[in-house]
Amino acid sequence: MEASNFLSCPLIHNISVKAPEIQGWLICEEPTCQNRTRRLPLSFSRSGPVCQACKKAVLRPEYSDKALYTQLCFYRYIFDVDYAMDKVISEEDKEYLKKKPVRREISEAYKRLKSTVDKCLSMSAYSEVNLGKLFTVSIGRSVGDSSTERQ
Repeated sequence: MEASNFLSCPLIHNISVKAPEIQGWLICEEPTCQNRTRRLPLSFSRSGPVCQACKKAVLRPEYSDKALYTQLCFYRYIFDVDYAMDKVISEEDKEYLKKKPVRREISEAYKRLKSTVDKCLSMSAYSEVNLGKLFTVSIGRSVGDSSTERQ
């Protein structure tokens, strides 16, 4: 088994299977209750689904979208060999590492890990902003939409 496959399989498993966000756990926001469930209750309030254990607070995702996105960005950062070579490592260390024969194999393994994380991030629309929706006037038309303007 190649080193990159040996490393990327646990990474993919960590991202896709073990992430609590994907498992869908909800936790009660009441500190004394701390009910944890996967079932979405039928009773809702303005803030969200009402906790079935205490009936006082609402349920929130245990692992937020932002936390998952931050974790993926961190993985992308630590597996970026080119960035580390350019920004972190000194010139004399770069020359020493270029002479090492093992460096190429390890570098390729890290590049494959980074591409795995990049694939996961490309499927996410968390970091994308739709400027058309952002600059929409409350009556339903865009600010720069000339077809609905008066002539």
